[in-house]
Amino acid sequence: VYLLSSCPAGYQRLNRLSNGDFSAVTQECQLCPATFYCLGGVAAASPCPADSFSTPGAGAPAECAPVVFVKVSMRFGAGIFDADMQRKYQEALAAACGVPLSKVVP
Repeated sequence: VYLLSSCPAGYQRLNRLSNGDFSAVTQECQLCPATFYCLGGVAAASPCPADSFSTPGAGAPAECAPVVFVKVSMRFGAGIFDADMQRKYQEALAAACGVPLSKVVP
């Protein structure tokens, strides 16, 4: 069994099970998620400051850029854009932008 001592900038060290217990088996350096930056080492991912955004793999606060909000409006005939289609559109938009689904609001 090895112990992962640190990760490079842009990655966070994960070595916990879903219940929070330490696990030498599940250790990994995971790419820092969008809207966070990871200094590397053993530090956890830190959220970008308010009204800023980063792409996955950001390794410093300077990589968090100001947010530009985009409003998307579309017109569809009645009944065409149902709840299921709206959810799929939101999922596709979140995936294309590299952000969590919770960041895409109707």
